[in-house]
Amino acid sequence: NTDDPSDRADCTLSNAFVSKPLTNYVVVAAKGVDGAVPPYDSWATASTNLQAALDSVCIGGTTVVTSGVHKVGDVNVLRDITVEGVCGDIPASLSYKGSKRLIYVNSKGAVLRNLTLRDAIYTGYGSGSSLWVGPSGGTVESCTFIGNKARASQATIELEGADARLTRCRLVGNTITDGSARTVQMSQGQVDNCLFEANSNTAGRAILSLTGAKARLVNNTFVDNMATGAVLFTAKPTANAMLNCILASTRRADGSTGDEWTTSLTAASDLAALDAAVSNCC
Repeated sequence: NTDDPSDRADCTLSNAFVSKPLTNYVVVAAKGVDGAVPPYDSWATASTNLQAALDSVCIGGTTVVTSGVHKVGDVNVLRDITVEGVCGDIPASLSYKGSKRLIYVNSKGAVLRNLTLRDAIYTGYGSGSSLWVGPSGGTVESCTFIGNKARASQATIELEGADARLTRCRLVGNTITDGSARTVQMSQGQVDNCLFEANSNTAGRAILSLTGAKARLVNNTFVDNMATGAVLFTAKPTANAMLNCILASTRRADGSTGDEWTTSLTAASDLAALDAAVSNCC
């Protein structure tokens, strides 16, 4: 029997198994307690290892991340839990420079909230240098992505599943300088109520690329972004793929005024579909 009673709804109750808390805590390494052990259920016994804390919290529970810069890489959120940064003047930041992505989310009920993901320079393979939301989905809300980079054919953020959602986030100063990479790539899922500001792609297709028919953009603002071609690219334009969005101060790498929305398709029916894809945008 592979069912772990410590992952059930009553997992905070005592039983023959090690219980998992509904809430546990993570602090930066310099503020940690030597020898802290699971379940890290108070600030006094908080973990300095984000992955260890995530693995120790109950399904449906929350891991709270303190302010400061946490050096992490290849963090996996594979269960329905919430990872939440502490509100304050100093954000809870996840940062890593090297061959690891910052964080991978692949659970429909998983939530990342109030975190800053920054300065990722992913040199491995696959996509999503700062964030990859996989086929099972997950929600990322009220997060900031700043100063992340990606190599050829990758993205700083990848949304793969139909239940992948990026909402109320800020994407600022992320850069692409190598090959056909993008700042955000979506095969499915939704990006809504987000701000894209001062992102640049001087070697690839676009700031944001929709590669699947089920990807949607709703109520987003794009300001002062620079791209080799258009800011937004779709391989499969569908009706209302982009709804109620604002695009301003789009620039190309050569300084000329950039296109806002384009497709690689050339058939008349596809170009008509491109017009239908953009609704109430300016």
